[in-house]
Amino acid sequence: MSKITIINDAEQAALVTNNAVTAGKFYLKAEGSTNAGDIVIYNGSTWKRFANEYSASFSNAYSVDFDGTDDYASFSAINIPDGPRTISAWFKASSLVSGYKGLIGGTSNYLGVDLSANFFLLWDGTTSRYKQWTGTISTSSWVHVMVVDNDSGSAGNCVFYVNGSDIGIPAPSANTSAPGALTFSYLGRKSNDYFPGLIDEVAIWNSDESANISEIRDTSGSNPVPGDLSLMTNQPLHWWRMGDNDSGTGSTITDQGSVGVDATLQNQASFSSDVPS
Repeated sequence: MSKITIINDAEQAALVTNNAVTAGKFYLKAEGSTNAGDIVIYNGSTWKRFANEYSASFSNAYSVDFDGTDDYASFSAINIPDGPRTISAWFKASSLVSGYKGLIGGTSNYLGVDLSANFFLLWDGTTSRYKQWTGTISTSSWVHVMVVDNDSGSAGNCVFYVNGSDIGIPAPSANTSAPGALTFSYLGRKSNDYFPGLIDEVAIWNSDESANISEIRDTSGSNPVPGDLSLMTNQPLHWWRMGDNDSGTGSTITDQGSVGVDATLQNQASFSSDVPS
């Protein structure tokens, strides 16, 4: 077995940035690092982690429950540049209401879903890009949605993925306006429309992560579950784990992304132990 090198989070990222990582070499995560005590190996495109019996391996134990009336989580407004960019979220509806309900949004921008008609929509304030999924949204199952917007002013460079599958090029409400920056400040809400149900593992990247969807939506087990995004080469800017870094208590949702902007539960929004599993 090759010699194990101890690295922290910054050193792990620098190995890839500087093209200095050796594929197949064993690295041990240092004390105080993400997944401290675990062995990680770079396979040429992404990090793979092997948890040891003493480490706190990745797990997903909490989501946030929104009542669809006035529950949401708020955070200081964040600006996501024109692109490329990727937004990922898991949800489980409590009712199949009509109209677009925000998974993440602000007063004029959002990623939303019409639960009654299986439509997904990304709205930048000028142009909406929407696509209907041929699958079925139910109140008994979790759904993963990921949108990749590559910012060329064309709908053909914006793609929705639902439960790991590319559902096709979305139709634009206008195709003459280039996509604009997105400004978000809510989870479970857009403007005055509130999402009814559970939301989990919301993440945003300033990169096209379509090639890494199997890392984001882990299918290595018997059922798809949220992946450990800390092992990805491109770390998310924002990653709200919806209670897992907060022990499922209190009112703060800690942002585990590289640009941490914590969210605060509002009204009766609460942590839940119902998660994708």
